[in-house]
Amino acid sequence: MFVKESMITAAFLFYTCFSPSSAWSQNHCGNELISLPMAWCVIEGTRAATSPNIAGATNTNDLLWNRHERPSDRILIPQALITLRSGILGGGLSFPVIPDPDTTVGKTGDLQRDDGGIEFNAMVDSCRAAYQSLGLGNVGLVAVNANHFVDPAGKRTNTTGLGGCPIYVTGPLQGQCSSPYRGRVVVADNSYLHPSSPNRCLDGGTPPNCKTWLADPDGQTLAHEVGHALTLGHESDAANLMFPNAQDQNVDGLSDNHVVVSAQKNIMRLNACNVVGAATVGQQTEVIDVASFEIFDLQGEFPSLRPDQDIKGVDVFISAHDPHAGGPAQIIRVNLLGNVGDMPGPTIFWVLIDADSDASSGGGDVELAKIGSPPTVLEGVDFAAVVALESDYRLGARRQYVFDGFAFAARDPEDLLELFQVVVTRVSEATSPEIDSSGNVAAQNLPVREPRLVSSSIDFVVPRSVMPTFPGNEQRIQVFSFDPKRGVVDRLEVSSVSPVVPDWPTCSVEAGWHNPGEQVSVSYQGLVPDKPVHILFGPDEVAKGVADGSGAGETLVTIPENARSGTRLVTIGTDGTAYTADCFIRIE
Repeated sequence: MFVKESMITAAFLFYTCFSPSSAWSQNHCGNELISLPMAWCVIEGTRAATSPNIAGATNTNDLLWNRHERPSDRILIPQALITLRSGILGGGLSFPVIPDPDTTVGKTGDLQRDDGGIEFNAMVDSCRAAYQSLGLGNVGLVAVNANHFVDPAGKRTNTTGLGGCPIYVTGPLQGQCSSPYRGRVVVADNSYLHPSSPNRCLDGGTPPNCKTWLADPDGQTLAHEVGHALTLGHESDAANLMFPNAQDQNVDGLSDNHVVVSAQKNIMRLNACNVVGAATVGQQTEVIDVASFEIFDLQGEFPSLRPDQDIKGVDVFISAHDPHAGGPAQIIRVNLLGNVGDMPGPTIFWVLIDADSDASSGGGDVELAKIGSPPTVLEGVDFAAVVALESDYRLGARRQYVFDGFAFAARDPEDLLELFQVVVTRVSEATSPEIDSSGNVAAQNLPVREPRLVSSSIDFVVPRSVMPTFPGNEQRIQVFSFDPKRGVVDRLEVSSVSPVVPDWPTCSVEAGWHNPGEQVSVSYQGLVPDKPVHILFGPDEVAKGVADGSGAGETLVTIPENARSGTRLVTIGTDGTAYTADCFIRIE
């Protein structure tokens, strides 16, 4: 039955890192530790893929795993109660190694940073596709371990990372990461940053007479880019994590601008709450109720297809906390190859959904024809929406748009005539500012880099009161892009999707505060059955064990005598894999 009060929202997404300018909806994560999945990929040809060897990590899984554990334990948990965890869950036990999308500039693994975000987004999309093939599409913050960042001539730059998330640039949610979240970071190979790396030389030099970056033992580079990916902007205080350059405050040769102030903590936690697969970690680990599925589409498969009409893929999310709908909602995100508004003439998009995979309920071609939908082989359509977008040159602004559209929901083929308004928030996409390890340069003297628009996404937000789908339910979806003069110009073929909520392995430590030298019991569940595990406090291994036939176990662990006080990360991982259970311990 159609619900008249409901709305569909279309939104365009902008990748940058400006600070929010309006208040976020109520924080549904409370004050507990937030576990934020990292969907790591490594570019082939980088040292992380070919010769991993940092701080005792001599395989790619351990190297990337430890890379996010150091800033978790030393920077993010103490100041923001956020921990980064492995995003691997079933379907594969290792972080994916993916091809370099452009080997024409620089060396294999290098990222061309001044191409308008093309290679940056290609790396991220390739990583997302790798996770989708593992059944994990859309989960967590996408993180890519690349080699160097290079200029168009292939010369190394001083950039060591890029990070950002789609943000809303107008409306009541202005400045906040889009919901659902789509953050990403790309960072230089840690062999150039970590002080224990056997060769930190840049440009193929030979130690000790070679150029190096400031050593980064705590993962400040990654933490900085995660800050951008959670909407933090740059700060002028040289001690702050978000200062644009790595800093050595005490002249010991190590970067140490790690400070996170209260306002930054609040922004990071509020955005982390909306990451697909994020969990709150108390005495029990509870995944925030967000499920997802991702469908990729061919690009440029039709002749003379405009980039702003070329569907790159579609994401399907089911969320319990969508701020647009004021509660549970399903979001269908249409990702485009180009930026809407770059071309003259309207761009029209249709979304059709069979929410219950039942061809006998809902509408078909006859009913859809009444509202002008293109013909489809999809039967039993329970929800359809259309939005038309066109640059309005009369307003004298290139990126002002005229929006028009409507939607219908049908549980009965006759109930197709109710229309409701399409509410549109304009957002666009670009890569975000970077961290630069070239030296002590004052933030205010750095050049300001304007985001470069490279593509767009459109969100159709459907309250569950209109289409009551739930995680695990199979549904079928089709999307069209339509040109009034040419008809259908691109289509996502009918695809079956079944969004599911991630079910992470978990662990726990005896409740209460503990002392260095004390023995504590650490239990874990959901790891690989009958396989050895290793247990870490922070990034340091403290014990080994073996999971039983159900992937569970319990091990008595001695807290190191030199253990730092406060809330500390505890991770149990199946040996030789990226499969982990994450929890915490409090040390006095």
